[in-house]
Amino acid sequence: MKGSFVLPTLLLVEVGSDAGGWSSTHSFVSRNEVSDETIAFLFGDTGTAIAYNTFSIEPVASKVAYHVCIGNHKYDWPSQPWRPEWSVGIYGKDGGGKCGVPFSIRFRMLGNSLEPTGT
Repeated sequence: MKGSFVLPTLLLVEVGSDAGGWSSTHSFVSRNEVSDETIAFLFGDTGTAIAYNTFSIEPVASKVAYHVCIGNHKYDWPSQPWRPEWSVGIYGKDGGGKCGVPFSIRFRMLGNSLEPTGT
């Protein structure tokens, strides 16, 4: 989208759907074309025993590009279609998918698998 706006442009954004609900309205100003790009990364666990949809990332994710990555052993739900063969002997079923299943529901990502990821 770089170069698509007359600078500066105030953008108002809501994300969601009628079925799942809508976010509050967020705003940002388009960047100068010579500005450095900014992105935030979160690697590893997405939460602990608290609700996964309230882990306080919205203030960051609503302001900068944001990427999430599942932790190394949190996708061990026994009937999960994405389960590398090498992981079975290493991680077993220690978490039962307690992080991977909510993660795949909360952060739907495009991929090359036609199988559902935990619904």
